[in-house]
Amino acid sequence: NPRPALESLLPASATAGGQSLSLSVRGQAFAPDAVIQINSANRPTQYISAGELRTTLTAADLATAGSLTVRVVNPEPGGGNSVNTLTFAVTPPGQNPIPSIEYLNPQGAAAGGTAFTLIVKGVNFINGSQVRWNGANRATTFVNSGEVRAAITAVDLLSPGPAAVTVVNSGPGGGTSNAAVFQVAAPGQNPVPAITGLSPSSTIARGAQSQPLLVTIQGQGFLPESQARWNGANRATTYVSPTQLRVTLSAADVAFGGYGAITVVNPEPGGGQSNPATLTIFSHTLYLPVILR
Repeated sequence: NPRPALESLLPASATAGGQSLSLSVRGQAFAPDAVIQINSANRPTQYISAGELRTTLTAADLATAGSLTVRVVNPEPGGGNSVNTLTFAVTPPGQNPIPSIEYLNPQGAAAGGTAFTLIVKGVNFINGSQVRWNGANRATTFVNSGEVRAAITAVDLLSPGPAAVTVVNSGPGGGTSNAAVFQVAAPGQNPVPAITGLSPSSTIARGAQSQPLLVTIQGQGFLPESQARWNGANRATTYVSPTQLRVTLSAADVAFGGYGAITVVNPEPGGGQSNPATLTIFSHTLYLPVILR
């Protein structure tokens, strides 16, 4: 197994005294048996994909203000501690949270393009959150705690290459989010796709009785050559339009309860991988009749 690397936490902070919450850890090279550690203690871990794990922070973790150190450990052979750690902030009551970016929509545009509105999805946004493009403020509209929008100018798109998008919450407390990459593609390069939704977004596991599942992927930047992947493995993909694909998951993919990550990859030149979208697979429960006497 490789050593994993951490990229971001969703969320990256919570208010002291709060209830338990689900924590997503995003990164690279997570093994199916990878374990999240909080302050060096193993926690029950859900494997979503090679790029995402989940655990639960308890009320005890959030009881007092301070910080928690998050690490991921891959098992032997090889494996080991992640090459870096991330900090989860437990903030005092009355302070603003630290924002986290989940994905951008779109995730790229052609160099020389016109001005557009960038949708930033994530958690812990506040009224007053500021989107920054390569460290420079951009006119920002607050939609809700999970979405802000920024006005990206034509000047921002003059030169090809990656741009770093962050969100900043002001004090008291607050802070800067993880950086999400927006790719400005050179002429003739393919765009980076973005996923905005799945239909269906969940299904029920039926073991040996499971059937293949057709999932519609909504988003932007899709091409006839776009390839949908399930946990990193290619699956049969049908191009519908620049905003819609269809992918067929096998019966084995959805036979057992858990989660899976659907991504879309556009080929070179340019191109790249979309944000992951999670499909939830609920465990099948057998209900037996009860006779009342």
